[in-house]
Order: sequence, then C-alpha cells, then structure tokens
Amino acid sequence: MRYDNVDENLFKDKDASQKIVFWAGSMGEDKLSVQQAPFQVTDKGNLYAKAGTFTDSIFSNSRIEGSEIRGADIYTARIHGWTPKDGGNKSGELSVYNTSKGIVFREEPINPGEIGTELFSIGENGLKTSKKNFITVGPSIIFSGDNFEIERPSSRISLSENKLFYLSLGPKGDVVGDTSIKFSEKSFSIDVTNSNKFLVEDSKITSKEIFSAQKNILFGNSLEYRKATEGQIEVGYDLYIKTSM
Repeated sequence: MRYDNVDENLFKDKDASQKIVFWAGSMGEDKLSVQQAPFQVTDKGNLYAKAGTFTDSIFSNSRIEGSEIRGADIYTARIHGWTPKDGGNKSGELSVYNTSKGIVFREEPINPGEIGTELFSIGENGLKTSKKNFITVGPSIIFSGDNFEIERPSSRISLSENKLFYLSLGPKGDVVGDTSIKFSEKSFSIDVTNSNKFLVEDSKITSKEIFSAQKNILFGNSLEYRKATEGQIEVGYDLYIKTSM
C-alpha cells in the first residue's frame, strides 16, 4: 500500500529522519501496524524486508550490515574487520565459525558444478598445500611443503626432512657448487658436490679425504697421538701407548 499524502508522523520505527511511503503485509493500516510491516520503503529510498529471494544479480555501492549470507558465491570481495562506533581506530576481530573441516582456498573450476583444485587449506593441523611455493616471506624466504628455503642472488639454503643443503649459484642462477648435511636414524654425513666426504655411523666414523687434526687424537684410554712442537713450530705427532701397571 502507498500513502498518497504521507502521514507526517509515520516514521520508520523511532527514526524521525525517514517516513514510510510504501509498505506491504501489514496487519492493518494504523501507524503501529504499518511500522511493523514486513516490507517497507521510505521517502529516503531505503527498502526494508523481512525476507527475500533474488534470482539475478544484486549491485550495491554501499555497506551491507547486520546480515547473514548463507550458501552463496561471493566474487571479488574485500572483507574488513568491523569497527564499532566507540572503538576508535581499532577494529574487532574477523571470526569464522562452523569450519570443522577447515577453510579451503581453490582455483576457479573449469566447468559448472565442479570443485576447483585445492591451493591450500587452514585446518586443525595448521596450514597445508600441495603447491610448490606456499608461504613467501619477503623476496627470499619460502616455506614449501616439507621444505624451508632461503634464497639469495649467489646462494640458496634449503632444509628438508632429513637434509640441509647449501647451493652456490652462478650469474644465471645455475648451481655451481653444493654442500649438504644428511641425517638419518643411524648415520650423519657431509657431502660436497654430491660426493660423500665424512660419515658417522652407529659403529664407526669414516673420513674419505685428508683428515686434519688441530689437537691431540685419543683412541680410547690406551692410545694417543699427541701434537709435538719445537718452540712454537709444530713438527708432528708423538704416539703414546698406555701400558698396564
């Protein structure tokens, strides 16, 4: 219904800045019934409805406040923390509820009805992704699956589940040298340019290159190589063998 001559006192609830000029679904035509009508339009151009179904696009250049959006696709959206009137410049937290299966970020599906490829997800076990570059901090620090990398113009450091790599890079980014430390349950090794140089195993230590000792070398409690000097000059090692008394 529409008032041809709008009642000067027919305000929108207690808002004296707006008058109801069109409504539908009221229980009567008295002032209170009109103010409680489920559908209202004011002289300011505002529309109020208890419920509604829209089968086409909705365009808005203003805010949508105090609403619930369910089962909808939202495109090109920016989500901001709500700033209360008495909150100054501090906004409230952005809360996401009822996400027992986590939050999943996906690529746009190719065909309607399909689910796009998962890019990464946030769940009870943290962040997860199948993509190569997951989290990048600045231009050089990358978390990728089980790997952590720090990349510089001339080098790259990579840490995986059981290996620490240092790669020297050439002017074109190609690998010109590498050093790695490998860990396992029963061994520890150091490799240089894909060649094992030092290996520590459960029952022995192996050095596959020249071994340089800077101090004395002890073999249990019975044998010792002790560095020998003449003045301040190192001249070699003396061998000491302990004999039982």
